[in-house]
Amino acid sequence: MKPQSDPTPLDWAGVRWEALDPRHGRRRMEAVRGYVPPHGRHLDVGTGNGDGTILLADTNRCIGLEYGPTSAAIARRQGCVVTRGDARRLPFAAASFDSITCLDVLEHLPRPEEALAEMARVLRPGALLILLTPNRELFKERILVALRAFGFRQKQPYDRPLPLAGLRRLIGGAGLRVEAEAAVRCWDDMPLVRAVSWSRLFLCRPATRASRGDGR
Repeated sequence: MKPQSDPTPLDWAGVRWEALDPRHGRRRMEAVRGYVPPHGRHLDVGTGNGDGTILLADTNRCIGLEYGPTSAAIARRQGCVVTRGDARRLPFAAASFDSITCLDVLEHLPRPEEALAEMARVLRPGALLILLTPNRELFKERILVALRAFGFRQKQPYDRPLPLAGLRRLIGGAGLRVEAEAAVRCWDDMPLVRAVSWSRLFLCRPATRASRGDGR
């Protein structure tokens, strides 16, 4: 796993975390579903096998986006509407969604700024992006950095959390404003993992001209 590489769909074909433990996808979505406005068109970027996405199907018109072909096939078998695609090149028209979830995905993307810009593009004015991602300063991420120095490799083809200040810059640079921000504890069953694992939650909306400060 080379940080500078650009993983292909085939690199992700064998990564099926939710197939091994479907609770992860559900718990991720359960942690944020209260923020998702009902009765709108919703996009779940990085749907995995669809266990989280399907929780919103009763209240929203949901579409899952998935890069890995194996996970996408599992999601479809569960009844999810899934589009195969890259978060950095979303195959949707501008201003076509009322809300987006992107949960523990950004850290797996080379050039995450491209994905943020694409999500900002497909959000309608006033729509909500619910972004969940770890940041590099977290204790667990520091441990993983140290382990990687000794040759440890995770199953994901790419995993590089950004520093918190960098995340905020990328969000602003994509034309989004942070409405709220919080630390969210991991939902893992193992107490030790849960104790050291956190992600950062950002609630973002498309920035208006006034909030960008361009004065036009």
